[in-house]
Amino acid sequence: MSPMRDSRRAGDIFIRSPEQPGVRVTFAEAFPDIESLDAAVAETGEGNQGLGIRRFTRLSAREFVNCSNHRCSGKGFSLGELLRAMTRGRRTRLSQARSCLSHEESGRRCPNRFQVDIELRYKNGNAA
Repeated sequence: MSPMRDSRRAGDIFIRSPEQPGVRVTFAEAFPDIESLDAAVAETGEGNQGLGIRRFTRLSAREFVNCSNHRCSGKGFSLGELLRAMTRGRRTRLSQARSCLSHEESGRRCPNRFQVDIELRYKNGNAA
């Protein structure tokens, strides 16, 4: 019998909940009520590497969207945090600007920002 392989990708792994930060799960496990996700992220700032608009679905979403500033430690912002807040309130749309959570090598806070637009559809209808 062959050993079971973990088919999760690093980008797939989400924090189950803020109360269980060490427990990592797939998107489907973290957000069982989400039927579809359409997220668009546009990064701006002096360190922006010109990635344009990054799009995420249920299959490509991840806990953090990395910062492209080559001087930054790269953490970016937590997409998972936004999704958890949206599902708690059964929100279907969100448009919000987020700052990079990291610092540059100099110690200065990273100047990059992210415009985040999210649209969710829930499995049991959009309304709570």
